[in-house]
Amino acid sequence: MIQLKELRSFKKNSAIANAAAAYPKDQIQTPPQYIKMARFARLSRNYKECKDWLEQGLHARRCRGCFYGVCHRILYEKALLYEKQRNYAMARSMYEEAIRVCGQNAFYEACLKRIEDKK
Repeated sequence: MIQLKELRSFKKNSAIANAAAAYPKDQIQTPPQYIKMARFARLSRNYKECKDWLEQGLHARRCRGCFYGVCHRILYEKALLYEKQRNYAMARSMYEEAIRVCGQNAFYEACLKRIEDKK
């Protein structure tokens, strides 16, 4: 049983790495594209690269038709990253920042409540 579980995780990580490698990095311009690359990095447990992609996404030009000053989805992804690293104080602050940017959002508030008890 243990070998099958390791094999599945290997297949998953290699599929993620292949998908990330196939994505054209020179054409990344909008926050959703940066989020996609950050998700690839987070799923393959490359947290430093994930954080770098998200930081670049915060400074990217806004999506067409977007009226937010900062992409709240990137703040949500940063909160997920910090939560995955068990840095709950930073995750809490990122969730609060996402709520501040986009207003009342039930999903972000539920995520904030989920980590409220964790230290």
